[in-house]
Amino acid sequence: MEQTTKPNNKGTGCLAATMIGGVLFVIFLILGIWMWISYNRLISAEQDVKEKWAQVENGYQRRLDLIKNLANTVDRYAKHENQTLVEVQEARSKATAVTIKTDKVDENTMQQFQQQQNGLSSTLSRLMMVSENYPNLKADALYVKLMSDLKETEQIIFGARETFNEAAKKYNKRRLSFPTNLVGNMFGFVKEYNVWERDIENFTPKKGSDTAPELFTEESDKK
Repeated sequence: MEQTTKPNNKGTGCLAATMIGGVLFVIFLILGIWMWISYNRLISAEQDVKEKWAQVENGYQRRLDLIKNLANTVDRYAKHENQTLVEVQEARSKATAVTIKTDKVDENTMQQFQQQQNGLSSTLSRLMMVSENYPNLKADALYVKLMSDLKETEQIIFGARETFNEAAKKYNKRRLSFPTNLVGNMFGFVKEYNVWERDIENFTPKKGSDTAPELFTEESDKK
């Protein structure tokens, strides 16, 4: 009787398993590289947002410091205007108390921050009206310098907010796009940073809690 040779199924199975394993390895390698690149891009974009927000905070802090010096200067000439000065100091204190951590620049905290800044702007406008009654104050070199610095600070704040908006929009676009959003969800990245919008062409803040505080203009100085 002739003996039939059986095919070596064991060798074929090992080869197939090796090929499948190799394919899976390549797939997981590509997936891992993609996740690593997506993660690093999100990290870079988010870090840029935080750095730009720090510049916004620096602008507001400079504003607070100038307002303190301005109130002290006005106090030397208008001590009996105590109520207005107290209101300015109280508004400044409230604005100082509200801060936003760079890892939580969201809509609610930004709105609260902005409301306090707007309240400070309102009391500051009344302080400007008081100063109109004191010609000697308006001629004071320190007062003139402070007013100039405040106007410059307004421009700094708006400029810093514009760069923050650009960074936030870039991050939001990357974070919300598919499939990068899968990596964002997996590693707990902020879903979206709130962006303050304004009328860039006319450089006029829009009404609402999400707009920048209006500091001083030539028109407000004449009131």
